[in-house]
Amino acid sequence: MVVLATVGVGCSRNGAWLLISLPGDFSGQVQINMGVPGAPALQREGKNYRVTVPPDGRVVTSTIVEVAGPKFENVDAGRVWGYSRSVFRTGDHLPVGGNIDFFIGTKEQYESAEAKKHKSGLHSPSGAVAWDRS
Repeated sequence: MVVLATVGVGCSRNGAWLLISLPGDFSGQVQINMGVPGAPALQREGKNYRVTVPPDGRVVTSTIVEVAGPKFENVDAGRVWGYSRSVFRTGDHLPVGGNIDFFIGTKEQYESAEAKKHKSGLHSPSGAVAWDRS
């Protein structure tokens, strides 16, 4: 059985969305590397961008998404953790690349994955908060 759900958070300044489609039953880390020369561009749907995440959770694209808010497809509520977007810029503020990172799974799975990343003990995942989709 496949559960289809669309989860979005707020709207971006320009009203565009980053539509993130995940494989059914996906669980794990997702990393989207943006602005990679020679990589395929993201699909456009009007003013929105669409990214289809493969089973390994890694996406590489030449597109740099600066202001579009995320909308998750095929994800149950409360399963998106640690969403962050970074856009790298030149000294004169031109975008040259970036990353979008987040985790799909339960809070326990997210905390376990974060603990493995930060074995030094300097980072505590106890402050984990699900991505607010209201």
